[in-house]
Amino acid sequence: MMVIDNVAKHMPADGSVWVTNNTKYHNAFNGGEENRIHLVACVLDYKFN
Repeated sequence: MMVIDNVAKHMPADGSVWVTNNTKYHNAFNGGEENRIHLVACVLDYKFN
């Protein structure tokens, strides 16, 4: 379960990629019995002229 800006969303551990705004209040909860690994990356929006 991921909470972003006080809204909880289920993000299944199925290999999907999720894009979130981590500049807002956020937290993650693993309610399962197996450990999970979260990879967090910064995506920048560069504008080239």
